Amino acid sequence: ALLSVGGISALEHLQIDDPCGAFSVHGIGGLWGVLAVGLFAQSEPCTGVDKRGLFHGGGWDLLGAQTTGALSIIAWSAGTCILVFYPMDFLSRRVRWLRWMQIRPSKATEALGFDQAEHNIHRGRQAIAVNVEDESGTLGAKKHWAAAKTAVKTALALTE
Repeated sequence: ALLSVGGISALEHLQIDDPCGAFSVHGIGGLWGVLAVGLFAQSEPCTGVDKRGLFHGGGWDLLGAQTTGALSIIAWSAGTCILVFYPMDFLSRRVRWLRWMQIRPSKATEALGFDQAEHNIHRGRQAIAVNVEDESGTLGAKKHWAAAKTAVKTALALTE
């Protein structure tokens, strides 16, 4: 729990938008779970497994194996994301009927942040209602960029 909360704080400090804390909970928590086995594992006489973690006299072997496993998971996840999301992004920008799978938000949504634009969450800032929708009901990047930029400046000024 402490790692998840710390991860959320670190992502906010780095200005990385993770509205529901998914990376902090699943990414950081999962990584800690894998590495903790290499640190704290004890032998299990019932199962016949005699592997011990670093803190229980097992040496670096199990921690090395767990670290290798964690790096493999990270590499697999990153590779899978690249193979799936780059083609999605490429096609959604070039094929009109595939725009529903667009990955990047408009500039206006990006300026406001997903917390406010998509989830109506105002993290410590006074809520500012800004209508930046065009006729099709989507945020218009060029048309409403100035309105979104003004809203962000106003929200930041109110918090100071």
